[in-house]
Amino acid sequence: MNEADAAAYTIREVIGGYDNWHPQHRTPTWFLCGDSTMADYPANAAPMTGWGQALKRLVPENVFVENCAVCGRSSKSFVAEKRLNFVELCLRKGDKLFIQFGHNDEKPDVDRATDAHVTYPEYLGMYIDAARRQGAEPILLTPIARRRFDENGKLQHTHGEYPAVMRDLADYRGVRLLDIYRNARARVLICAVSRKGQTTIPSGDFELKTGDKIYVTAAPEHLSAFFQYLGVFRKKASTVMIVGASKMCYYLADELLHMGMSVKIVDQNEARCAQMSEQLPRALVIMGDGTDSELLAEEGIDHTDAFVALTGLDEANILMAMCASRQTEQCKVVAKINRRSLMDLVSSEGIIDSVVSARDVTTELIVQYVRAMEGAAGSQIKTLHRLVEGAVEALEFHVDRDPDLVNVPLRELKLRSGVLIAGIVRRDGEIVIPGGNDTIRAGDDVIVVTQDTALQELRDILRQG
Repeated sequence: MNEADAAAYTIREVIGGYDNWHPQHRTPTWFLCGDSTMADYPANAAPMTGWGQALKRLVPENVFVENCAVCGRSSKSFVAEKRLNFVELCLRKGDKLFIQFGHNDEKPDVDRATDAHVTYPEYLGMYIDAARRQGAEPILLTPIARRRFDENGKLQHTHGEYPAVMRDLADYRGVRLLDIYRNARARVLICAVSRKGQTTIPSGDFELKTGDKIYVTAAPEHLSAFFQYLGVFRKKASTVMIVGASKMCYYLADELLHMGMSVKIVDQNEARCAQMSEQLPRALVIMGDGTDSELLAEEGIDHTDAFVALTGLDEANILMAMCASRQTEQCKVVAKINRRSLMDLVSSEGIIDSVVSARDVTTELIVQYVRAMEGAAGSQIKTLHRLVEGAVEALEFHVDRDPDLVNVPLRELKLRSGVLIAGIVRRDGEIVIPGGNDTIRAGDDVIVVTQDTALQELRDILRQG
């Protein structure tokens, strides 16, 4: 319902005409009450879109979304304009009412302003009560963080006490809370996109589409927050099961044990099991078939955080990983696969969480060494990683006192096409996901993502002439 429609309704008209309202209305219906961050926008306003507008494309087919959000409204003005009255009359048992205000409650004008600790929770309580009176579920959403950053690229806190007050209210009233403000404060940079076999280093106007595979860079804490926001976050593993008592298994298990993890190793060969038991006395070594679902269940796959298939046969690793995936949803499943055709199949079908290839790792190290040798003495390349099946390289350069690069805002650097500065690591270890106002300083390490496999020095990212 748009703003003009809402203004035209009176309570009597709503009561009298409800049976004819939205013939496609069906239970469950999700009603959205909020401001411009949630509202619908006309096609000519694209790409500006409220999240409520995008939500309609993401919900199950049996759910109808009625977006009642209006730009510029606060929890107070939305009520004053009788919009909440209309929503309450439309609510039915089993519906959901999503409530998100805060941006305009902070404004100074009397028609919208609410006190964070007094009238703001009072008005939010009206929405909660309206939903519960009709048998619907109220859901509170903290206001979305504004995209305002300080000179160091840190996201600024601009909503004062409003998000915290909403959290307290949700706890006090027993209302479900979606903490959008806290969860969305992750700063990540999409540095490469793979789409139907084509790879792109995205610019600012690049639009993601369904089915895209994205590669992101972020500081560790922001990456965790980002995955939590997307609902794909997994806690740090503490128990790991490895199938295949190979040399690679030994080095992996030894590293995991030193990190304090509990490790189980499964292999069918009695001699290899005995040898592994001697080499890794703190690991539990089990002789058995890693493809046996009963064995995996007996050894506690349901309570294992990570499962790694490391035998010498790609097909066996895939089968074991698939078996583990079917037995538990919470376990991170990794398989070693060297054959490119099988890697492509597994990746495209999403059969396994992660795939590692000894061949790719070896190739990457060789390429890194060769590239460093090709460059002039003192080449700045510190590390090199190949992404998207080798179509993209991520290189780490050390920065000297280069006047064309140092202390120049990134937006003023004339970069070659297909090049993206994806991260800056300061001398003190601070990780910066750069924006246009950030600068490179002498002594920094800079991560560059590119499709150009000829870069030798950081200066090569600049356009010539």
